[in-house]
Amino acid sequence: FKGHMDNINRLYYDGIIKVAGPLGKNDLTWRGIFVYDCKNREEAEKYAQTDPAIAAGLFSVDIVAWLTSPIGSFKHGKPKKPKSGK
Repeated sequence: FKGHMDNINRLYYDGIIKVAGPLGKNDLTWRGIFVYDCKNREEAEKYAQTDPAIAAGLFSVDIVAWLTSPIGSFKHGKPKKPKSGK
């Protein structure tokens, strides 16, 4: 899952993923969630396929539109990377 986590971090710092993480046990058997900042379903599918675990078929994908106001962590654009403590 190193590639899975690396991809999440890359997409986050590119301003594409706004939320990512595992979900608790649920009736839908969903394992986790990604919230992408994108324009349409096709763009979301493209981003999902950059994940090695999805591309390898380890996870399946359900894409549902979610609309929100561009505020807080949902602002468009790239977040600032934390400075290294070294």
